[in-house]
Amino acid sequence: MTCPAALTRSMYVDGALSRDEATAVERHADGCADCRQRLELLRQERTALRQALRRAETAAAIPPFAPPPVISALLAWLGWSALAAWAVNLAWLTAGPLEPPLWLQWLAPDALGTGVSLLMGVLVRLAADGQQLWLRAVSAGGLASLVLLLATLAWLLPRRRNASQALWPALLTLPLLALTPSPGHAFELRRDDTRVTVGAEEIIDDTLVVLAETVLVEGTITGDLVVLGERVTVRGRVGGNLLAFAEEVSVEGEVGGSVLGAGETVDLRAAVVNANAYALGETVSVSSDVRIAGNLAAAARSLEAHGSVGRDLLTAAQSVTLRGTTERDLRAYAGTVSLEEGARVGGDLFARVRGDEDLQIAGGATVAGDTTRETWPERPSRFATADFYLGQLLSVAAAFITGLVLFALFPGLRRLRLESGSQLLTAAGFGALALIVVPVAAVVTTITLIGAPLGILALVLWLAALYLAGIIAADLLGRRLLDPARHRPALLLLVGLAVLQVIGIIPYLGGLVGLAALLLGRGVMVL
Repeated sequence: MTCPAALTRSMYVDGALSRDEATAVERHADGCADCRQRLELLRQERTALRQALRRAETAAAIPPFAPPPVISALLAWLGWSALAAWAVNLAWLTAGPLEPPLWLQWLAPDALGTGVSLLMGVLVRLAADGQQLWLRAVSAGGLASLVLLLATLAWLLPRRRNASQALWPALLTLPLLALTPSPGHAFELRRDDTRVTVGAEEIIDDTLVVLAETVLVEGTITGDLVVLGERVTVRGRVGGNLLAFAEEVSVEGEVGGSVLGAGETVDLRAAVVNANAYALGETVSVSSDVRIAGNLAAAARSLEAHGSVGRDLLTAAQSVTLRGTTERDLRAYAGTVSLEEGARVGGDLFARVRGDEDLQIAGGATVAGDTTRETWPERPSRFATADFYLGQLLSVAAAFITGLVLFALFPGLRRLRLESGSQLLTAAGFGALALIVVPVAAVVTTITLIGAPLGILALVLWLAALYLAGIIAADLLGRRLLDPARHRPALLLLVGLAVLQVIGIIPYLGGLVGLAALLLGRGVMVL
């Protein structure tokens, strides 16, 4: 019989042959002294190797394998540079006061500090110069893209044998910087630091937006009217909806649509509203000569409703006084509710008040339907309720299940190792870049009719990525808190989610940690 090959003998000693093959080798070795000797030498060699390897393992531990980053850290700093170029250029193009005008200071109380003032200034600039700011932002973004492109080319060219392989992306990208469309005007804007007046003989056949300290509208606006100021008075006719935000809002004319008024005082006087009325303020009053065809919804410290409401009246206020007519139901969530003589509720009355005596119905008042009185329950701390902890558990469970599906579909999200502070900062840089660039690019794309579906899809994916970024950051945190070699990946994710959830309910600290987790998770997605 022919002796087995050297590979067959080695596989026999290692136990890698099938039962039939191993039996055949054993039968041959019984009658072949040379093969028996060779098999014995292989057994001795195998024993010596095992002992040598065992001593080496006890002498020094083998370090874990750390794969290099997928993308060079240099690209992250290029992203930071492009983002800084965009921010500096945008600030230069939009240089100007961001302080709120004097007539808007009532919306920014001193107790809230300069942050609110700065925010109000930005909102005013967006309302007044929104279209120009978008164009400036796009222009600044084009410069940032050009900086990023040139820096990337400078990094790629020395590493490419053929320069055309690095230049063709530039030839495709540069024309895109000049293809940003300009939005058109869809309304008329009037702005003044002191006063804007629309005369009684004036007719504006469009939507009107007014920014001024004092606004008086006595003419006719066929479209919508949007007003932002300190004192606003509307005595003319508005064909569409009226939106007024001021310290003092007074509506004395006819509105074809709905009215939305917000300020310290909102006063409807001798007005006709053909749809619904929504009021938010310190004091809201509806005089007896007011006619509202639809619903009235008001949130205020004090509400006095003396006019006529064609449908329902819904209010949340400290005190509610009704002297007029509500054709259907009245629902009041307040401290006190008073129906004075002559008041009429055509449907049901529901009042949630502080105590039973805080709902007062005068003898001359009429309620056609049922009257329900409830008192406010004592609200314990949210940490003392089971619903709060149940909500936290459901939130962690939903994120945990989503994370398991996410990492099963994209296992590469777990392969990236962020050990040093520079690597964490690099990932956060990519996250900041993606957090800002994606929505800006989506909005710019949405401006064009053809790019609208792509822009909307990009915004939806961007919002979904915000949620997934927290899950990815939780997995990174779990891998830092526990040893990945000793614990299952699911446990690492669960621990990270639980820690972030607990930190998230801490005031101030939770917001900062959440922002850091968002940037880090988005950066891992990019990497």
